[in-house]
Amino acid sequence: MREFPVSGRRVDLAALTKSGVLSAFELKLDDFGRVLEQAVYNRQTFDRSWIVIGRTPRDSSLNDASRFGVGVITIIGDQAKILVTPGTPSCDRTARDRSVVRLKLVGEMNV
Repeated sequence: MREFPVSGRRVDLAALTKSGVLSAFELKLDDFGRVLEQAVYNRQTFDRSWIVIGRTPRDSSLNDASRFGVGVITIIGDQAKILVTPGTPSCDRTARDRSVVRLKLVGEMNV
């Protein structure tokens, strides 16, 4: 797996569903503040921005994620759990469309 370049930054994982929803996932074991900052930036380009973290964050951190429209998933052991769902998309359509084209190109190269 390699990071996906977007607007001069890198996203840990990007996905495009068959229905056309573009999602970014930032993966971290810890350091919720840093990963939240990255995920908030991703909302500029992606329909949905997610944090995937290896521990249960504090309630105040979950409130911050919700306030900024960022989803939170924990993976502890072999259990994944959605703690916060992402907010309504607020991305720049031009940047989003460029990322969709790039993601489709990268996907075709890796089939």
